[in-house]
Amino acid sequence: MGSDNGPKDPSNVATGDGSSDKKIKAVATSNSPFRWILACARPDLPTLILGGVAFVGSTASNAALPTLLGKLLDRASSSSSADCSPTDSMLLPATAVIFLVGGLASATRTYCLGVVESRLVSRIRAILFRSLLDRPISFHGSRDARSLAPLLQTDVTAAAEVLTESSVSFLRSFSGTTNSIVQLLRISPGLTFTSVSMIPPIGVAAVALSKYRKKLAERQRQLEEKAAVVSGEALDHIATVKLCSRTLDEVERYVQCQKEVEEQGRRVAGVKGLFLGGLFACTA
Repeated sequence: MGSDNGPKDPSNVATGDGSSDKKIKAVATSNSPFRWILACARPDLPTLILGGVAFVGSTASNAALPTLLGKLLDRASSSSSADCSPTDSMLLPATAVIFLVGGLASATRTYCLGVVESRLVSRIRAILFRSLLDRPISFHGSRDARSLAPLLQTDVTAAAEVLTESSVSFLRSFSGTTNSIVQLLRISPGLTFTSVSMIPPIGVAAVALSKYRKKLAERQRQLEEKAAVVSGEALDHIATVKLCSRTLDEVERYVQCQKEVEEQGRRVAGVKGLFLGGLFACTA
């Protein structure tokens, strides 16, 4: 029998074609998770590109609409219609077209990225499941199988969102900030430079809070895994639990785990609220 170790090429995992094993392993061992996710998404590259083009269209529409609406309102508030140029008469149709194009582009972006994310999640889960099955018995004997469930669920979804929703959110925020700076620069260059000079300290504080929140969230995930193991052990050995009259003890043990999760969730929510509140106060 031939060797069957290691995950297959993401594009071929469903068919069992391992011809690209060496290539995907090289990407997987390059200490670049983003490159590995890109390799997994390679079969959906056309859809991803279409979603990116649609994103550019929707972003351009959002950037153009305030200017067009401003000119349209100026024209509507003008007391004399004789001063309107032929260009002004095209403002309303142009605004309507921008609205339609922006809406269509946004719908296309959402659909394409949603399809890519769904396929990417399925592909990564298949690769990860194959990898878990290829692990030696000693690996599985050292941990409970239920603790690996979040790895195939929430962790895989979060990894797939790096290429879709997270990237789009970052690019949307970046384009919105850039457009705001350009508009502010046109109004008051001095005020613009004052605002931009505040970015480094705010950025340092934001990064520090974000890292701390991620650390707390990771601890919360570990506590949730612990609670899942506790409940799974009790249900798997329900006959023994009832025979030894340990029902109340198991319930108390599980409730204690949930209290730890709840307390950790309170800390995560507090740090997240501080982060978003500070960000709003600094950018308002």
